[in-house]
Amino acid sequence: MSAAGGGIAKRTLTKPGPHDLESFQSVIDLNLIATFNISRLAAFHMAESAPEDDERGVIINTASIAAFEGRIGQIAYSATKAGIAGMNGCVESANQPG
Repeated sequence: MSAAGGGIAKRTLTKPGPHDLESFQSVIDLNLIATFNISRLAAFHMAESAPEDDERGVIINTASIAAFEGRIGQIAYSATKAGIAGMNGCVESANQPG
């Protein structure tokens, strides 16, 4: 199970200037890239293991309602959770027996 969740509270544009790219990338790395990394490694290990009752395991990645209903100042967090929600369907389809 993966439930990565970290974020920063920054608006896209403020009086001093735009949201900095470095902190946005940091949240992407923590929440989205790390979730993908754990999922791909878990899928590999499950595929290599012997089935138990015709199953090899389950990958559970949690997202957030922020994926669909972002709040002011949560652009990076919301983007990562939307990415995880979208990724979950792809991971599920890719790991079906075929």
